[in-house]
Amino acid sequence: MFDLKLAQDNIEVSNMINISNNDGYDNQPFFENDTIIYYSSNRNGQTDILKYNRFNDSKQFINNSDGSEYSPQKIPKSNKLSAIRLDTDGAQNFYTFDLNDGQAYRIKTNLIIAYYTWLDNETIVSAVIEGDALNLFTINTKNGKSQKLENRVGRSFQKIPKTNLISFISKEDEKDWKIKTFNPINGHAQIITSTLNNQEDIYWLTTNTIITSKNSVLYKYTLGKSSEWEQVTDLKSRGLLNITRMRSNTKNTKLLIVAEQQ
Repeated sequence: MFDLKLAQDNIEVSNMINISNNDGYDNQPFFENDTIIYYSSNRNGQTDILKYNRFNDSKQFINNSDGSEYSPQKIPKSNKLSAIRLDTDGAQNFYTFDLNDGQAYRIKTNLIIAYYTWLDNETIVSAVIEGDALNLFTINTKNGKSQKLENRVGRSFQKIPKTNLISFISKEDEKDWKIKTFNPINGHAQIITSTLNNQEDIYWLTTNTIITSKNSVLYKYTLGKSSEWEQVTDLKSRGLLNITRMRSNTKNTKLLIVAEQQ
């Protein structure tokens, strides 16, 4: 976790803290608010959902299933989390977790969800496994109805700040992956720009500013201003390599980065 400062077109990160301090797998962080962070964390050989309070540096696992949970996210307007569960028999299902009592409930769908983001408190936009590809679907978690939108997408999904648009990665051109937006109201998809050398992990800090990474370097792209990806900082000097997921809090004062340590 870094302190984050946005000033006009400048992005600064400082004061790095390792908030997981775990030899195992820690990934897919999600800010519930400016205080609480959820992420998937390895313990005793399996991956469960961990709740981290950044103000008192406390940690608490919220579930203890036989399977492993990935990609925890807060469901809008609820006291529930969602996650992808990989069970011991190899089945991959979509679950919700009640934060009041910890009970898990499976969302019934015939689709195998790999990655997702919430559009509203009933609907997800998701990458679904079909054969050897990930394809883009909207899925209503209440009635199970789904709609296929596009073939061959990546794992980065995000609701763009202060809009109703969803961002995703299109891999239809294998040599030139695109960042695209999807309007759920009219179904229109629009190309924003190409990814950086087919790097599929991106994050929208603001309505107009996207960050991405390659190896240990962070880059930014500003809509309407940038003609190409611009370097923000190289974190190799701080011992970080192979940056993947990125998340900020609602105030854009903290930035979470998943990376390997030297």
